[in-house]
Order: sequence, then C-alpha cells, then structure tokens
Amino acid sequence: MYQFLKKIKDVLIYQFHNDDLITIQGNQTISHLTLLSNDLKLQNKLDHVTAYDIVIYQNNIFITESNSYDSYLLNLTDHKLIIIKKLEYTLNIKGNDFKNYYIASAYIGRIKCFILINLETSKILKKMPITLGLGFVDFLISDNLIISANSDSLGLFTLDNEKIWTHNINDILIQEKKGTIRAMKIYNDNVIIVSELGYISINIATGKINWATDGYADVIEVVGNIGYVGTNHSLSKINLDTGLRSGYGWEYNGFPDFEYNGEKYGAVGYGVIYHEGLLWYAVYDSGQSFIIAINLHDGYYEWILNVKEANKIDNLKFHNNRMYIRDVDNNLFVYENI
Repeated sequence: MYQFLKKIKDVLIYQFHNDDLITIQGNQTISHLTLLSNDLKLQNKLDHVTAYDIVIYQNNIFITESNSYDSYLLNLTDHKLIIIKKLEYTLNIKGNDFKNYYIASAYIGRIKCFILINLETSKILKKMPITLGLGFVDFLISDNLIISANSDSLGLFTLDNEKIWTHNINDILIQEKKGTIRAMKIYNDNVIIVSELGYISINIATGKINWATDGYADVIEVVGNIGYVGTNHSLSKINLDTGLRSGYGWEYNGFPDFEYNGEKYGAVGYGVIYHEGLLWYAVYDSGQSFIIAINLHDGYYEWILNVKEANKIDNLKFHNNRMYIRDVDNNLFVYENI
C-alpha cells in the first residue's frame, strides 16, 4: 500500500497548504518555521520562530511565538513565507473555526478574553469575557453560537453569553459512579458525546436528547451514520441515528492480537481515523510501532505496516496520497501510496 519516502526530525507541528508541508521544527525553547514542497525539499525557512500551533486560512497563516508570546500574521505565496505584521492581540491558537470566523482565548494587553476574528483580515469582530459559556469553546456553530463543555456538562450559548440549553451527562447516564466527557463530534444537526459511562446524542438547536446508551470510550470517528468508538485496546460501532451498538465479535470488543514476521503482538495503541474506506490504527508493543488498516465492516486487518525506526506513534494524518506518521520523539515519517 504505502512506501517509505522520508524521515524528518524534530517536528513539533505539521500542517498542509495545498501540496506544501509546513512544519515547526526544533524544540520547545528554539525552533523554526519551514516550508517543504511536494518533493519534500526545503523551500523557505524562518529562523527563531518558536510556536506551539498554526492556523491556516487560504494564504494566511497565524502563529503565536511562545517565547515572546506575540502573535503574527504570515502570508504564503509562491512557496514563500512572509511575515506581514505583528497582531494587536496574543492568540491562543487552540481555537475553533466556522467558515472564515475563528474563536479562541486571547490576551489584549494584560486582559484575557475570548475573541472572534475574521481569518481573511485578521481583525477582531467581537470580544467576550473569559467566562463565556462554561469557560471553554468546543465548537463554533455559527458566527454567533458555540457549544461549550467542561468535564461533565455541555451547552449551547450565544456569543453574548446567553444560555440556550445545558446538560450534565451524569443526569442522563445515571450510574453509581460519576463520568466525564471524553470526546465530542458534530453529526448532522446533533452533537455526539462519548464518555466513561456511555454515549449521548443531543439536538444542537433544541437541546433535546435523541438517545443515550451505556458504554465506554475515549475516542470517536464518524463515517456516514456510524460512530466508531474505542479506547486504546477496544473498538465497537454505534448507529448515530438510533444509538444501537454493535461490534465485530471480538472478546470484550478488544482488538485481536496479530503476527508480524513470526512474532505475536498485542494491538494496544492510539485512536482510529478513517481514510479511503479503512480505519487506521497506530499500535506500539514490545518496542515496535505499527499502523494497522482495518476493514470497516468485519474488522479484518487488511494491511499491517511496521514503522521500524519509530518510537510510540502519537499522530497520524493523510494528505494528497501520502501518510504522515509522527512519534513521541518528534520524528515525522512520510509514506506514499503506491
């Protein structure tokens, strides 16, 4: 399926812009922003840019420099990165977008708040208190609505902090112990909640509970009307329209062990993501890292890749016929589909 192309060291962050690969390489103290072309050759580099994330919108790139704690707007044109200006705010890049809107916590001077900005112009459209919603923004639903959640509650709020509805998952999934929200996804007009106690579907507009069912998972990947829910050692399916659960016939829904080059390995790993009709799962066992391609319908292991030089894998992405695998030592392994 995939053939090894290149190993890139010290990759803290990587994102894509058309056929180009944008990385921040180095360490937490000093790093640089690089632009690699489709053939993975260096096109442009900005030294001494120590940033912890990137937001890309068309040719605009937003970064926050983690040493000076200043935010900058960059432009990417003709395979060149150019710093356009220092922004009037310090942006927490871990935000949420909707069309050309972006909401995140930020500092304006010494005041911490939420801001809504236009990603085309970089201008602030609205300032909001840091107490907006439940203190976090998980989804920007429109230019005026957010879903906000904390450890066990979630709700729909306007940007003027008007509450539309809220729910505590422990009031819905009533069990002896208390649970916490592990993951959320938007499905059609609903928000799907994954927790230690079970799964819930809530209509975003009304707050009506569509269904709730027992279970346990840390992650969810949505494909059509099916949610593939799992932990680092298990996987099952849930119909997102009805809440009906099903599995693959594995004992306790646990991933089966597998053999590679005559050795047996346990399939304990990192999440699942969907790509080209398969679920892709990263595994680490006995000092070896693997990527397993799993059949959606019957759970069969269609293909197994041993990423020989990798430590434990912490990130997996697909882009333009390529697979990008990063390990905990910040090595990025690039493979191409052949």
